[in-house]
Amino acid sequence: MADLTVSTASFAEVQRVLKTGADTLGRIDQTVRGLDVSVVGADPLVKRLSELHEALASAIWMLGTALTSTCDYVTSAETAFDEADMRMAHGLQVPSQ
Repeated sequence: MADLTVSTASFAEVQRVLKTGADTLGRIDQTVRGLDVSVVGADPLVKRLSELHEALASAIWMLGTALTSTCDYVTSAETAFDEADMRMAHGLQVPSQ
């Protein structure tokens, strides 16, 4: 049976990528929400563009939130691995006589 090896560096890299993605999406969300769709002029086009604008902003926000939640799960997994590693290490110690 193969050993499972998960390094702290692996967890840190995954967390970094997820946080970077969430931060980037946060900036994109702010930019999209700040767009003035009325500049297109014609009312029917403004209405449709406004609907698409809101849908896009909402989707970006939801994706950013999902990345943040995933980062939290990765942090929890890292903690669980660390705790399991410590319990196994203590369980394998030879008692002193």
